Amino acid sequence: MSTAFPLPLECLQLVIRFLATQDDTHSLATLLRVNKYVCSATLPFLYEGPLLLPVLTGYCFENSALARRLNLITTLLLGVPEVSLSDLLKVTFRRMPVSTESPQLLFAPYHSFVTGFLFSQSHQLYEAFFQKNVRQPDQRLVDHIALNGLEGRFIAEDPLGRISDEANWDAVSSGFDRQISADLTWALCSNAERIKSLTVPLSEIANYLSIVPRFKVLSDVSFHFDRRVQYVQDDAPDELSPQELEVLRKHEKERTEHLEAMIFFVQEHRRCHNNVLRTATCPRAPPFYEDCSAAYEARLNQSLPPLLNPQFLDSRNWTQFASKVQETNLSSVKTITQPSVAAGRHEFNEIVKQIPFLHRCRALDTVHLGSLISDMFQWAVDERKNYNAKIAAGQDLSPQPLVPLRELTAQFVLPSQDEQINGIAFAFGDTLERLRVHGCLFKAVDVHHQPTVFAIGQEPGLPSSSSLSPCWHVPKLSYLYVDFLHNFVRIHPRLFARSSRLAIVVLMDRRNAYSTRDIERWESAELEHLESLLLMGTPAVSFHPDSLTTTVNLRYLGLKIPNAPSSNHPFIPPLAELDDFEDDDFAGSAPSPRRPIWTWDWDLPKLTDLDLTGEFAYRFQFRMLRGTPGLVHFLVDIRSASSEHKRTVSIKDLVKSTQDGKTTETLQDDDNDDDTRNSQLEYIHLPDLRKFSLIGPWTFDKQVLAILCSKVAPNMSHLTLQGCSGFGLAEWVNVTSEYLYGLVEAVSSVPIERSSREEVEEVGLVADLTDHYVPNGYKLKVPPPSEQAARHSGRYLFV
Repeated sequence: MSTAFPLPLECLQLVIRFLATQDDTHSLATLLRVNKYVCSATLPFLYEGPLLLPVLTGYCFENSALARRLNLITTLLLGVPEVSLSDLLKVTFRRMPVSTESPQLLFAPYHSFVTGFLFSQSHQLYEAFFQKNVRQPDQRLVDHIALNGLEGRFIAEDPLGRISDEANWDAVSSGFDRQISADLTWALCSNAERIKSLTVPLSEIANYLSIVPRFKVLSDVSFHFDRRVQYVQDDAPDELSPQELEVLRKHEKERTEHLEAMIFFVQEHRRCHNNVLRTATCPRAPPFYEDCSAAYEARLNQSLPPLLNPQFLDSRNWTQFASKVQETNLSSVKTITQPSVAAGRHEFNEIVKQIPFLHRCRALDTVHLGSLISDMFQWAVDERKNYNAKIAAGQDLSPQPLVPLRELTAQFVLPSQDEQINGIAFAFGDTLERLRVHGCLFKAVDVHHQPTVFAIGQEPGLPSSSSLSPCWHVPKLSYLYVDFLHNFVRIHPRLFARSSRLAIVVLMDRRNAYSTRDIERWESAELEHLESLLLMGTPAVSFHPDSLTTTVNLRYLGLKIPNAPSSNHPFIPPLAELDDFEDDDFAGSAPSPRRPIWTWDWDLPKLTDLDLTGEFAYRFQFRMLRGTPGLVHFLVDIRSASSEHKRTVSIKDLVKSTQDGKTTETLQDDDNDDDTRNSQLEYIHLPDLRKFSLIGPWTFDKQVLAILCSKVAPNMSHLTLQGCSGFGLAEWVNVTSEYLYGLVEAVSSVPIERSSREEVEEVGLVADLTDHYVPNGYKLKVPPPSEQAARHSGRYLFV
């Protein structure tokens, strides 16, 4: 602890860190001038922490904040050798008093602590000095710009922008900020021996070439286009004068010279300090967003040493890696993400084909691929086979362990690549936790023009039709996403049974019509860790419902069938087929094994979302809701291409138990309404249910609707009864307004027989003029009287 400052260093650093997080540049600038002890504690937070960039760059929306920032810049320039300060910097910043104390008060050469920095151009400095922070421009600065011809120079450097006075102002302000940024960067580079990262303006590259030997620890350099260049061949306007065209040609020549100097800078640095500079980039950045050509980018990367033990390969370092694939040590690579731009993807694919490198990534954990390349993981399959063979033979295992891949995302581009996915699961089965694959983006067909069926879940090298083939062994797999919405998929029937750790599952294909005898059913599985299950198409029809008896942690359940091509609704098998049995001789004795029994009595205490379409919606029984007390979103849609799939909802469906505690299966179907109403029944209660959508030809009366809104789900905010019948417009409005106090929106297909205005007025509705985008929108003319019902703001829609 300093005798001149009583606060211990650790406490002082906490204070400084707090000021840094608050972007309090005024206090930080003040601390630099307290004494040497406080100054030395503050400087690392400016230059080595995250603060320098936001302090010196970015837009200030308050004049006071900008003034404090400029004051800090002035402070940081104290101690910079005069030879490194341009006249523009001296006139711009030295005119501003640092404080009431002597501006010569200096406890440390502030610039000597700099290790990396970046200044941006935003026109803000020009605005600060000429418009915002002073009532009139500083005369010294105005005179300096005029005497040195800077305004004319800035305008001449942007001939195509000289269209109006406003464009001239933009050219001058941009040129002023560009020059200030370049001069500030150069001034702080006077301590080049300590700089580790640097952003060099290309227009000033010649200055930096002269001090390359001094950048002894420079490991990261970025070059940015700080001047706009309009190439003559890029359709220059016809109205340009010969003099202006000559300026464009001069700029184009200078740009080429600057890019050549960029390459020479990297080469010269490597000659002076071999392998110290690890990365050099020329990114697309503001204000001009110009791209470095592929040729110069390739030369830039060729001038660099190989990546030093990289831990990832992605768009940030891919080009440098691609220039030296064989020389790069890949033993530490954990993540590979294929470049997203088309050129990068093509280069990635070509390198994988010509110079395979994945097998060298022995620590590989995560792979994200835009597309799979044929046999790109065959090496892993071969390693696994050899490993298994040694275990079977009782031999000593290789000292080199298998690659511990944990996560893979990939997309098929060829119909045959399901074999690769099976190979990946086989090769990395011991460690694989997350697998996400997308199928072809086109409808694949075989030689007989039949849709291709992708086989997922079996060991590689076996025919997809083999139901007895070995299944994946992936004991750690918790996330499985398989999307084949343009094709068909066949999931191994034992996959779920052998993947007990599954937590999130999404399996989808395009099967929108089927015969139940053509579907291979899955085995029942114990899935106690399952939290989300979405099955669509073949996977939905193949799923064994007994698996739901163990999914006590399930939060989302979605079973769907895609819409039929000739209809806007999903396919539901004919009623006769839904009740089909394997053998007519045994009809009535036992259900067909092809169609397991759906009991709808599962205990799912954590389920919040239920989404059913197709035959699953048609088979749905409301008794399922007895085991879902936390349900929030409910959607059951029985619309189909046929008109024969209709359902009726009775009070019996909504009753949880009778007075003596027995379930409603003991109630007789012929109970009349009075008897049922007078009996003390316990109804299903879903206090958290907010969105309830019952869609399709459902039939129920006003009493069922009232029980639904008052007993079952009284806290609904969104109620959709689309296609439902059995109640009228007045009954619908009266029930929802009386019981649903928090109603936001109610959608119904109740027909309006007379003119809309007359009929809706009769039931107490008026047109909702607050939303002009939704047709047939209405609201209650007189809100419900109770205090609770005052929250009712429901909008009624007719579909």
